[in-house]
Amino acid sequence: SFVFFLSVFFLTLNKQKVLSILGTVLTPILLLAIAVISFFSLKDGAKHPLPLEHVGGLFAFKNGFLQGYHMMDLLAGFFFSSFVIGQLQAKEKEPLKVFMQSALLGGGLLASVYAILVALGSLYGKSLEGLMPQQMLGHIALKTLGPLGAPCLCAVMVLACLTTAIIL
Repeated sequence: SFVFFLSVFFLTLNKQKVLSILGTVLTPILLLAIAVISFFSLKDGAKHPLPLEHVGGLFAFKNGFLQGYHMMDLLAGFFFSSFVIGQLQAKEKEPLKVFMQSALLGGGLLASVYAILVALGSLYGKSLEGLMPQQMLGHIALKTLGPLGAPCLCAVMVLACLTTAIIL
């Protein structure tokens, strides 16, 4: 915890460099780790399709909306957007245009990640029964990547927490 705290502290000391650290280093590594887990999990899950069971659409939507994967992206997004707007107003001639382009790119990437998580939940639904929400992605990664699953999952979790903490 102390090392994590120090990392967040030192990475946020210079507010002018926070965006470049997040955008050029931490987030690309995070997206790469998520892509590795997603690729191999979707590839493996497609080999063993599960029979679809009838679950009411409203129940599935409510459960996914309320349970989900317990991520804090929306909360972090509120804080991050106000920080980004302030940075853009200070540096850009057309901050609204740059903000909209960034929002579309970021929103598209985030929507893609969530679409993949939904697909993984669908493919591995039976094996996820009884697991806590925070264990689901780990279970899928370990099942599909074997010994490489743990380091890849560790990178995802550490970077997701680190980037969210930096933003907050």
